[in-house]
Amino acid sequence: MGLKIYYLAIIAFVFSCTIDDENLSPDPLNPDEKTFKSTILVEVVDWEGRGIPDVNLRIGSVEAKTNIDGVVYWKNINVTSSTYIVAEKD
Repeated sequence: MGLKIYYLAIIAFVFSCTIDDENLSPDPLNPDEKTFKSTILVEVVDWEGRGIPDVNLRIGSVEAKTNIDGVVYWKNINVTSSTYIVAEKD
């Protein structure tokens, strides 16, 4: 039985940023970190560069699933300079 390994290349582009004082989930190492709103595009691809559909992505408590092309687009989402994206595929 062969094991298929996918390389998830997550490419996030920050298109616009505005200052926002709402708390996301404070970073325990930097609890005073400021939040801001941003628009983010994420593309999840395999080794051949093909989009991977139905990947669950999460930023803080905001979740989304990639479309048929492996893309998620978040508009005006709260982030900090240390925000990261969690990707999981069932």
